[in-house]
Amino acid sequence: MRLLLQVVLVANSLPALNDVTAMELPEIVAEAAKHCDILRRAAEAGGLLVDAMVSTLDDSKGNSSSVPLMVVENGCGSPCIDLRQVSSELAAAAKEADLV
Repeated sequence: MRLLLQVVLVANSLPALNDVTAMELPEIVAEAAKHCDILRRAAEAGGLLVDAMVSTLDDSKGNSSSVPLMVVENGCGSPCIDLRQVSSELAAAAKEADLV
C-alpha cells in the first residue's frame, strides 16, 4: 500500500468454523488501522472505516482501480474454497491481480 498497490482482502461470504467472514473484515481492519497509519489511510480510501465511509463510498463505487484496500466475498460458506464456484467479483479481482 505504501507503493500504491491495490490490496484485496478476501473472506468467506458465510460463517464456517472459525474462519472470518467478509462482513467481519472491516471491523478487524479498523482495529488494526488504529496502530498503522498506512493501513488507516488505505482503509479510509477504500471506505472500510465507518467514519470515512460517508465521504469515500460514493467516490469508490465503480472505480476499484483507485481503491488501495477493499474487501471481496469469496462466495463460499465452507472452510475450503472451490475455485470453480467463487463469486464473480472475486474472479474479476483475481483476473486483474499480479499476485494471488
